[in-house]
Amino acid sequence: MEKIKKYILNNKLYLIILLLVFLSLFYCSLSTFIINDDLPYSFFYRTDVRVTNIIQVFKNQVADYFNISSRVFVHMIVQFLLIFGKNLWSVLNPIAIIISMILIGKIINIYIPKSNKILNFIVSISLFFALYSFKWLFYWVAGSVNYIWTSIPLLFFIYLYLKNGWNRNIWLNMLIVLIVSILHESLLIYMIVFVTLSIFYEKFILKNNVKKLTLLYIPLIISSTFLLLGPGTFVRINGSSSFNNLNIFEKLNLSLPIISINLFKLTSIYNLIPVIYSLVLLITLMNIKKRNSIILITLILLNIILSFIINNNWLYFTLVILCFISDTYINFTKKRYKLSIIHLSMLAVVYSMAITSDYQNARPNYFYYLYLIIIIIIMIYGIFKNTSYKKLIVLPIIILLFLLANEIKIYYNIGMIKNDRLSSIEKYKENKGNKDILYLKKVPNKYCIYQIDCNEPSDENYFAYQYFINYYKLPSDTKIKFK
Repeated sequence: MEKIKKYILNNKLYLIILLLVFLSLFYCSLSTFIINDDLPYSFFYRTDVRVTNIIQVFKNQVADYFNISSRVFVHMIVQFLLIFGKNLWSVLNPIAIIISMILIGKIINIYIPKSNKILNFIVSISLFFALYSFKWLFYWVAGSVNYIWTSIPLLFFIYLYLKNGWNRNIWLNMLIVLIVSILHESLLIYMIVFVTLSIFYEKFILKNNVKKLTLLYIPLIISSTFLLLGPGTFVRINGSSSFNNLNIFEKLNLSLPIISINLFKLTSIYNLIPVIYSLVLLITLMNIKKRNSIILITLILLNIILSFIINNNWLYFTLVILCFISDTYINFTKKRYKLSIIHLSMLAVVYSMAITSDYQNARPNYFYYLYLIIIIIIMIYGIFKNTSYKKLIVLPIIILLFLLANEIKIYYNIGMIKNDRLSSIEKYKENKGNKDILYLKKVPNKYCIYQIDCNEPSDENYFAYQYFINYYKLPSDTKIKFK
């Protein structure tokens, strides 16, 4: 008890910031709608019967593996949470986000041993809040569990690897690789590339014996078979016959520029992380003051200028490559070799979408931005290495408070619309005999990026229309209009 009191007294500011972030995220989470995949996942076997217990969840996901998706372990969590609407998720999702940022701080501390954990958390969570174009994902039950929650085992694995390397017990390594890779296709791609590159690093850079490490491909084969060869995966893949009919070169010509601009667009105020990363990267290269760094600075600046002048998305693809090369160059000069392995593995996650019909889906970009958050903070420490952390912390605190206030303002307005809609639904059910149209308040366009499918279901063509009707126990002939 005395140790707890001492910890609280010594970490008052840190704990206050954690609590403030948690309460803000909790409020915002409660203010959002149940919509999109959250609706069908609320029902047993996608009928009109609500899921109410863990046995139903297990049975449902066994069926889904053969018909819907192989991502059943993650979707078990999604479906269990939806038993409680958004209430339980609204408590756990802020905790998941905070844990992710704490893990990022621990990773940073490996390379900056004297880094300030308060500053690490404030900057990382501020960059997280600055991802406005991903807010629809953060406050969506299915989306957040699939990406934010799965990033926790990924970040934890990265932290353990950077701190200790591969464990001497190969069976433990195999178990860890299996647990991480079998959760999600993105994590599987990451682990395949990461294991391959790390074996290469161990053999050719460290000159270690890698025979045992090749056993790591066994759990990767198991995960690949489970996720990629599952019947539900083939159902999803066959959804876009027009894209599937293209040859590999046609697919890449179509997908690579779109993926690149979605990942690294510098003109979007709704995603400032690529801009901040590019700026910090250029400053770090300037501080190296070598011929190679000058060449890289020139190429990056020329590429950025051309991307503003010429309307060609391939320039964003070359920009991504140049930034990766520059980042790798910096990491090698600082002897941070393992970070470049992580960087390339994250890029593999993003660009693996190029051969799928979901190439415009930018959700896997979130994993890459986690790496950018890590490296941005590490490079900031390098830029301000002679500056007191106490002087550095004031401005980030002000920025974080502004971002929190803005977040609460946005979701207060969305929450008001949510409450209005729930009221309209109840009134409609009470007076069904007098009207045949359910009028719901429309979310203004300026708030649409903060809530997935904010003005759905607009008609019967919406894929979750019937589930919406069932979820709110509306008459089957209900017509919905937004006003």
